[in-house]
Amino acid sequence: MDQNEAKRLFRDVIEHVWHRGDLDFIDSAYAPEFVARVPRSGFQDLDAFRQYVVETRRGIPDIYFYVKEQYAEGDHVVSHFQMT
Repeated sequence: MDQNEAKRLFRDVIEHVWHRGDLDFIDSAYAPEFVARVPRSGFQDLDAFRQYVVETRRGIPDIYFYVKEQYAEGDHVVSHFQMT
């Protein structure tokens, strides 16, 4: 995957998972051995991430992420976004 594809995948996750609630998209976007290291998120694996999305969308049904900037180098993508 090149750097532009990696940045696009991040934006696709926001659109499909967070904006639309399409939890099935998680399986196509993340490796099965995915492990999160997100402080205070409460999730580490894909099942916990799905639950986190469900609970967050239930509490904030009109959640919206706006990607302000993205940088990619090698196999890393950094995204600066705003959530409303």
